[in-house]
Amino acid sequence: MENKIFIKNIKYLREYLNLTQTEFGNKLGKRYNTIQNWERGRSIPDNTTIEHIKNTFNISLDWLFYDKGNMFLKSSSRYDFLLKMLDDFSDEELAEIIKTTQTMVDKKNNKIGEAG
Repeated sequence: MENKIFIKNIKYLREYLNLTQTEFGNKLGKRYNTIQNWERGRSIPDNTTIEHIKNTFNISLDWLFYDKGNMFLKSSSRYDFLLKMLDDFSDEELAEIIKTTQTMVDKKNNKIGEAG
């Protein structure tokens, strides 16, 4: 059974997170060719894997399968998701993330200051 929305959204999620099929698969305990098959509509994950995708990436299943609502679940668990993602980075990479985040915060604060 082909689910065009799932095919589109699973690939979008992977690309949004800037992960290769191999990296995405590693986070789920799956091989890259499994991810490739999902993205090509050749197969769809079982219910246990779908739940794992939801929990690993903190995404809404309504979004993943029906394009309804937000991609990410809005709750304190999204912060847990972010922290879980950060565990995979080296100290040098974390320093770069902090630098980039600070630049984004500064830009946002400047826009707020200009508007006010």
